[in-house]
This record gives sequence, C-alpha cells and structure tokens, in this order.
Amino acid sequence: MIIIAVLTGVVLIVYLVMSMLYLIGLFVPARSNNSAQPFVSVLIAARNEQDNIIRCLESVVNQTYPKDLFEVIVIDDRSTDKTSQLVSEFVRHNMQVKLIHVSDKSEKISGKKNALSMGIKESKGEILLFTDADCRVRNSWIAGIASFFLEDVGVVIGFSEVESKTFFERWQEFDFLTLMSATCGITNMGFPLAASGQNLAYRRKAFDAVGGFEEIIERISGDDTLMIQLIRKYTSYRIVFSGHAGTFNTTLPMNTLFEFIQQRARWASNGTIMLRLNPLFFFYLISIYCLHFLLVAGLALSVVYAPIMVMTAFVWITKGIVDFAVTFYGAHIFKKKYSFAVFVAWFFLQTPLVLWVGLKGALGYFKWK
Repeated sequence: MIIIAVLTGVVLIVYLVMSMLYLIGLFVPARSNNSAQPFVSVLIAARNEQDNIIRCLESVVNQTYPKDLFEVIVIDDRSTDKTSQLVSEFVRHNMQVKLIHVSDKSEKISGKKNALSMGIKESKGEILLFTDADCRVRNSWIAGIASFFLEDVGVVIGFSEVESKTFFERWQEFDFLTLMSATCGITNMGFPLAASGQNLAYRRKAFDAVGGFEEIIERISGDDTLMIQLIRKYTSYRIVFSGHAGTFNTTLPMNTLFEFIQQRARWASNGTIMLRLNPLFFFYLISIYCLHFLLVAGLALSVVYAPIMVMTAFVWITKGIVDFAVTFYGAHIFKKKYSFAVFVAWFFLQTPLVLWVGLKGALGYFKWK
C-alpha cells in the first residue's frame, strides 16, 4: 500500500505541475507582428468527403489574404464517392485551387501522409498550411496564421473547435477544448507537445530540414504532433500557438462513440514513438495513464482497505479542481460558453476513456479510412 501511495503522490505532483504550466501559458500569448506576406500553400487531404469538401473549399478561398499569394491543393486519396468530381467542378471556377489524385495505396507510407507528401511536392509555398476536408476556416485564417511566422518561427499551431448541437457533441466539443487549452498553454510556455492537423502550418524549410515524413513514415498518423516533435528536436525554429480568433476553425464532431474512440486511439498510437522523439513527453503520458489507473484502482481497493479511500478521494477532488481551472480558463481565453454539467460528465468519463483509448492505441486496435 505504501508503494501505491508513493506512486500516486508522484504522478499527482507531475499532473499538478503540468496543469500549472497550462494555466500560466494560457495568459502568455505569442506575438503576431510579422507584416510580410509569404506565399502560402493550403493543403487538404480528402478521402470520401463529398458531404464536406465544398463547404471547406468555399471557406478556404474566401480569404482576405491576397489571392495571388496563396494556392489551395486538394489531394483526393482514392475516394470512392463524388469527392473528386465535386472538387474538379469547383476548380473550374477557382483558379487558385488544384486537384491531385492518389491512384494507388503506398506500401511504405500511411494514407494521409502519402497524400500530403504528394501535395507538398506539387506546392510552391514558403508556408505549408493544413486543414481537413470537414473543417471550415474564417476569412482571415491565412492572413492571421502568416502573421505569426517571424523569422525564427517554424511552426504555428491553430485552434479548432467542434460544432455541437446534441449533448454528445457538446461533450466532444468540451473534450477537444480541453486538449486545445493544454496545447496552447504548454506551447506558450516554450514546451510544444501536440498539435492538430485540422489547423496547422509549418515553414517549408523546417519540413525539409527534418527530412519530411521520412522518420515517421511507418506511423499511420503523425503529420501534426510527430512533425512538430521532429522540428522541435532537429531544428532551432520556435513553435508557437495562434490564439488570434481570426485563425480559429471549426470541425465536425464524430457521429458515434465508436468513431470517437477510433479517432482518439489513432492519436494515442503515437505515444510509443515519443520515447525516441521526446522522452520527457513520453514519461508524462505514462504518468497520466498511471494516474487514471490509480484512480480506478483506488476505488476498487477502498472496498477492502478503508485508508485507501481517503487518499483516493483526495486525488479525485484535487484533480477535479485542477481540471476545472484549466477548462474554465481555457473556455474564457477562447471565448467559449462554459457548461458545468458537461464538465461533470467529461470529468467522470475521462478516466475510463483514457484507459481504454490508451490501451487500444498502444496495441494498434484502430483503423483509418
């Protein structure tokens, strides 16, 4: 029992320290005073996105950024629906949009990274800006992201929010807001850990400096979080987070719990490679998993050993206070309405979700489109 108590204390301290960094970082925004207007290549990998792609493209081409200073490249990754036909028709009326087809599945590189690699080869932008086919961007998106690229900046991470109507969708929105808040805070503190390919940009020179996707070629995902870890490790470029509202974008929620878990397991699958890319981040992820495991183990052991109940209750309450602070101030920073009811649901569902998703991701029990 002493070992459990010591281990619980250690992982709780790690959690508290990281949460404090998140909180402090939320109030230390990055500067966005670059007046230069580099040429930007917007890249969108799409597979069977006939219901979303036109909505996405309409938002991407409707920008305040000069039209002669950006291009939009859609990479159709072997779609079996009408994605290609819809984009082809759109291209005829929008000259800065280009369509590329992926005809065969690569045996060496995963689907999305293969599509993006092809798009990057065909692009000419100094800045590579990424979003997903189910996203919508604001009309100041390109201009806002470009303004963060000071000479020493290699990556700009953008904020994404989930569209929500039902309680399940609001729960997804809250969960993703939590991830974005943590990402923003820790990046602002100078320790970038994660990113989302829904809203992400990197300098071409930074991408080339790390050899593109070569080192992470075997991973099914990794065009976002793993790429920023490569740039952090092998270059001197800074990585910043854009908290400017004009750079926010919106993505669609998962339709079912199964789809949601598949998505999160895919993200979690990159945890193991962090041991090589960023050992401190890897051990932090392990400590988070251990904390959630000990929360459940503590509840179970409380039945047979009463003193454990006090310690477990203390950990649950402490974690609850910290999580509330991070999520509340994250919602404040990103100007999102805060729902205490959704927080409570998220808080108690988070532990079983982390345990299940982490296990599925580590074992590779998930699939891509």
